Amino acid sequence: MPLRLVKMAVSLKIKDYEGLGGFQLPKDQEEALSLFLSSPDFCRQVFVNSGKATVDNKDTLTAAYTGMLFQPVPWSPSTRKGMPQDMEKYQDSDNHVIINIPPPIMFKANIYGAGLPNRLCAIFKLVKQ
Repeated sequence: MPLRLVKMAVSLKIKDYEGLGGFQLPKDQEEALSLFLSSPDFCRQVFVNSGKATVDNKDTLTAAYTGMLFQPVPWSPSTRKGMPQDMEKYQDSDNHVIINIPPPIMFKANIYGAGLPNRLCAIFKLVKQ
């Protein structure tokens, strides 16, 4: 049976998921990533590119970073959407947007190297401006 890595994060603290061994981002990397993901320009870009912006709401809504991250997982019968099952509710929500964090942001936050994830997804909530 192949090893399946499944990890989940809440508030940038990546923790064990199904007992497969977790890790935690160093504090400076947590802060840098949170700063990038919380910037008003980036949040606005997330909303505009989400497909949820319409003529009626484009000037009244934006996205706000929730502080939740997860590592994408390979498809399996229990993870059909490429994410831990706990996170699927956000994909099905009209009030949330899930993005794959762009590699340049991961690099700027110094999230690379041994023991650190090479891909992360972030969850944003749609909020009034």
